[in-house]
Amino acid sequence: MMKEAGVSFRPVALLFLALLVALPARPQDKPPAMSESDVMQLLKIQVSSAQIVTGIKKMGINFQMTSDRERRFRRAGAADEVIAALKEASKPEATAGILEVHTQPGEAQVYLNDELRGMSSPEGRLVVSSLAPGTYTVRVSLPGYQSWQRSVTVSAGATANVLAPLAQSSPQAGPGTAPAITTTSSTASGIPIPDVKVDEVKFFESGADVPDVDKRTYQTVFPSATARQIYYELNLSWGKISSRIGFDLDSVWYDPAGNVINRKTHPSHVEPDWNGGSVHADNYGCNTAPCNDWTNPGTYTVELYVKGVKVATGAFQIAGSATPSVTTPSVTGNLKTFTMSAIPLPNVSLHSLKLFESGRVTPDEDKRVYQTVFSKETARYINWELYLNFGTISARTDWDINTSWYGPDGTVFSRTIHHAYAMPDWNGGSMHVDGWGCDSAPCSAWSKPGTYSFELYVRGVKIASASFQIQ
Repeated sequence: MMKEAGVSFRPVALLFLALLVALPARPQDKPPAMSESDVMQLLKIQVSSAQIVTGIKKMGINFQMTSDRERRFRRAGAADEVIAALKEASKPEATAGILEVHTQPGEAQVYLNDELRGMSSPEGRLVVSSLAPGTYTVRVSLPGYQSWQRSVTVSAGATANVLAPLAQSSPQAGPGTAPAITTTSSTASGIPIPDVKVDEVKFFESGADVPDVDKRTYQTVFPSATARQIYYELNLSWGKISSRIGFDLDSVWYDPAGNVINRKTHPSHVEPDWNGGSVHADNYGCNTAPCNDWTNPGTYTVELYVKGVKVATGAFQIAGSATPSVTTPSVTGNLKTFTMSAIPLPNVSLHSLKLFESGRVTPDEDKRVYQTVFSKETARYINWELYLNFGTISARTDWDINTSWYGPDGTVFSRTIHHAYAMPDWNGGSMHVDGWGCDSAPCSAWSKPGTYSFELYVRGVKIASASFQIQ
């Protein structure tokens, strides 16, 4: 659509148009690099793809291409050649190098010179760009697996690839092998911190607010109808320490079938004046009951790790018949069930996940048609709608929702990042929407019939997943 008469354009956009017909500029006359808004403006006034590509090559860009930016540019009408030129222009300069780490399995933490640089994707890939040339110590850790470490050299203008296969810790606790424990017993091993040892692991239940130690009711059997957040409490004792000691306490949670249902990292520390003992607690579950995480009766297991070493194991029982889960959308079609887990944000819980189709403009809520079966002839953007509940929050809370989209063959074909936030005056609920597809149908993203799926992540934790059909 052409802009209306009288609309003024940014100087960079006008300079860009002038450059397309001007003689080659001298190096000292090189214009400023194009911003994201400059590119969007050129797309909106329908400058041809060839001209935009020429401008990108001549002027460069001052931003990095991401999947989220690619999605916005495509929605604004960017052709494949424009996207390719933007990706090429955003590559690091030859003075920097790139490190690409592949972990087996995925969702592992990657450290460079003992500095955490991120978590690998569910498929095991993490790319660290703009690294100064030199030798780095790469360390990969994942609860339940032995740490992996190796030195790698990064060269200017080149990509160094590292494959990090992780071996499971031995012995490995499997489903049902963890001992049934009382409120004061567990299995504990040596903790890899000087003068610190594990005393015991306990369990207690609560809502969103953690009770003080003297108000906790320790138990190992929780009714499924009333269980909300279930906490482990790790008690440590230590000898004489001269200064504060910080460490991460990693937990792996298993359901009765032995499947991993959650992994968490709890930053912990001990202080010299704590009189030789400390208590560390972390949780998994929901702020209200019944909780979708505790609908299956049986024995659940928690393993605790410090620096890749398993230091303790505990187990608890969920008793009673399965109870209704938190509200989820009604679905149609032969699909997998929507799954939702705890979201790693204080006082925030998941309520529902729905799907709808639309064009570039997202329709108002009352005009959305929720469904899970879409025609490949008419499907454009397929959007997820995530509804959250939250308790009392005193200030705005911001986070990113990362989406991995999978095709019928199980391979990832797109990743998007949606920035979300919640405000104290939103009356306890918020709605968040993001999607993938095309402005018009038929869309190449949905050309293959079959079952597609997606996973939602917040701060490296998978909070929800769902699937839908393209027919």
